[in-house]
This record gives sequence, C-alpha cells and structure tokens, in this order.
Amino acid sequence: MRGLTAGLRPDVHYACSRRCNRYNGYKYNCFLDYRNRRGRKLLMNSIFTHIKYLFAAGCICLVALVFVQAEESKKDNSEKAKGNQQIEKGVLLFDGKTLKKWEIVDFGTKQDVSVKNGQLIIGVGNDMNGTIYKGEIPKSNYEITFDAMRVEGSDFFCGLTFPVKKDFCALILGGWGGGLCGLSCLDGMDASENDSADHYEFKNKKWYHIKLRVTDDQIDAWLDKKHLIDVDYSNRLISLRLESELCKPLGFATWRTKAALKNIRLRKLTQKEIKALKKMKDE
Repeated sequence: MRGLTAGLRPDVHYACSRRCNRYNGYKYNCFLDYRNRRGRKLLMNSIFTHIKYLFAAGCICLVALVFVQAEESKKDNSEKAKGNQQIEKGVLLFDGKTLKKWEIVDFGTKQDVSVKNGQLIIGVGNDMNGTIYKGEIPKSNYEITFDAMRVEGSDFFCGLTFPVKKDFCALILGGWGGGLCGLSCLDGMDASENDSADHYEFKNKKWYHIKLRVTDDQIDAWLDKKHLIDVDYSNRLISLRLESELCKPLGFATWRTKAALKNIRLRKLTQKEIKALKKMKDE
C-alpha cells in the first residue's frame, strides 16, 4: 500500500480497493474519492452560497426595475397632470408685468392704457378707450376667462371683441347707464335691442369673474356663477358696431369708464368638451 501512495496529493481523499486474481494474487487500486479534506459539505455550501448570491442579485435587479418603472410612471403621470392642468387653465394672455403682445387702440384721442399692481388698466376714454391682443387667436371652439372691475365711471367697463368663425362680435358688460349686458351685434341689432340683453347691477371697485365660450354654433357667457348669455347663432347674423371694429380680432374697450383686468386666459376646447356640449344641446 505504501508504494501505491507515492505521488498522490495530500489535500485529496483517496479510496483503495483490493481484489484477488488467481494468477497474480492481490492487486490494489487507488482512486479519487472526489472529496477534499473538508468533504462534500463544503461543496454543497459553495453551491448554496452561489445560489444565494444569484437570488440576492435577482432581487436587487427586480427592486431596481420596479423603482425605475415607478419613477417613469410617476414622471408620466406628472407630465400628464401638468398637461391636463395646462389644458384646463389655458394660455395666460397678460403676464401682469408688461403690455407685451398688447397694443393701445387709437380711437382718435390720447388714450391711457397701463400696467399697475399686476393689472391691465384701461383709463377713462373720450369716448372709447381700449387695447387689442396681437397674438394668435382661434376662430371657434375656445374659451376666454378673466377678472374685470369698473374702477370709476358709470358705463360699460368691458367691451370684449372676439372672433366667431369668420365674423366678430362683442360682449358688453355694464352699458347704457351701468347695467346692460349682451352681445353686439345679433342680426344687426346691438346689445340693447337683441334677445341676448340682460341687466346686472354692477358695483364699482368690485371684481367680477367672466367666462366666454364660443363653439361652432353657440355663444355662452357667465358672470361669476350666473349663466348670463346662451345664444345659438347657427342662423343668426354676427357683426360689430362700427366703433368696435378697431378692437379686432381680440380686444377690450370701455366707454367713459376706467377698468382693471387680470387673469386673462384663453384655451381651446377639447374634443371631449365639444362633444359633451353638442350632446347637451341636442338633449
């Protein structure tokens, strides 16, 4: 046996076997037992260790993937919410600091239009005073919102000229002595004569929120929470009084009155809103 162990590795276990041969006598064979001195347990521990490392790495990758997907989803939702918010609020036409994109209307006398305390101030005119927006304006399916105040005077403090498809119209608030509201003009008649006419008791130095909505066949206006104007103009003639022609395509004018405006926004109506409005009208 001793002679057979020469040259064998000391760190490896071997096993020996003996078999008898009738011609040669006993014969010894040595073979690897496939175990080191620590035995098979170390091999199994090594396998389990690798499995644990792979499992841990897999868990880390899974967590990282979930985190990345969550961040992307959060970013998408944030961008979507921001987009929806922008659609809901629209574009701010007046920045509260400058008259950028606004031009004073020349009614033939010295006009006073300025910016003060974040407000667009239209001074008392003789007779009319006003300003027009020089940016891009849709012709239909849009909504304009703003806050207006009659600072001093007793006539209309808001004469909003706006496009209606290929034509133009004006929303009048506080005309004819301070209380007349309506559209000028419908079928050639101004706000004091057509069926859009209404009356509201306005107070000086008080803010009012106005919303105007124009679709392909409808003009609606709200004064605070009151639905002031509801006109189907499908078969109506839309036009302007001569003095309001200078305020096209979008402008504000006053009559012997000082007015303040702020939060002037414009937004295009979504297809969903247009369909809902049409469905409501059909019902």
